[in-house]
Amino acid sequence: RIKPESADGLCNRGNAYLAKGKTKKALEDFTSAIKLTPQDPDLYYNRAIVYLSRGKNTKAMEDMREAARLGHIQAREYLNRSGNML
Repeated sequence: RIKPESADGLCNRGNAYLAKGKTKKALEDFTSAIKLTPQDPDLYYNRAIVYLSRGKNTKAMEDMREAARLGHIQAREYLNRSGNML
């Protein structure tokens, strides 16, 4: 029922893929969703989680910083705990 071509649909499907361990597909969906709505901090945070699960720590930190810059509270907390403050 959710349109996968919408940012919300892509985000929801990305989360479903992530829950199933299909990180490549999740990464693709979050990246596509970011292209549609680049000001949504949740999308960067979600993509950062995928990057972390794939061992792409530098890319994860870049997305965490962007999510925090856009106002995502958990991203700010993560960066503070990891010593990677903005």
